[in-house]
Amino acid sequence: LLSPSATRFDLPTWTIEAWIRPDVLTDATIISRQVQIGVTNYALTLNPGGLVSVMFTADDHGTNVVLTAPAAKAIPAGGWAHVAGTFDAALGRLSLYINGELVAAMTTQERPAVNGVSPVYTLVGKGFDGLMDEVGVFNTALPLSSIIDTMYGIATVDLTPVAYYRFDDGTSATNNGAGVWPGVSAESTWTRGQVQE
Repeated sequence: LLSPSATRFDLPTWTIEAWIRPDVLTDATIISRQVQIGVTNYALTLNPGGLVSVMFTADDHGTNVVLTAPAAKAIPAGGWAHVAGTFDAALGRLSLYINGELVAAMTTQERPAVNGVSPVYTLVGKGFDGLMDEVGVFNTALPLSSIIDTMYGIATVDLTPVAYYRFDDGTSATNNGAGVWPGVSAESTWTRGQVQE
């Protein structure tokens, strides 16, 4: 999924989250926003060991700030997990949550780069082999209670996402046999395909 280069994604403070079920553990992007080559506003990633990281490139465009889950919190292939990363610019606090539990946190003097010389885009699922659901981007650092609410699909009035991809909006498609995913379908089962914003 490639989201548009819209200013609503320019976030100094943020929460990014998703439900993931990796079939194969590889270096993969769960969600990221690039503001120029090698400069990331925010990202959640997965590595071949099943470890989730949350990161950003500092506004100096040279320093990457990365927080990785401990080995005991590795996501197994074939297992569903809810993952979320937050950054609170006022406090300089970067946090990583797995299945509604704070698994890593740090404080930094760095702040995320929110703009660059391009290309600017937001990606979901680059290199990810598996299933994803309920991918959200918020312009606030959600507290644990709100992360748990979104994890369980509980809507609260104080949560307005910048983007929210349910992946069940009826726009999935099936491969037509020629490697083409032709668009909207009436598939009732989960398929690998597209989602409309």
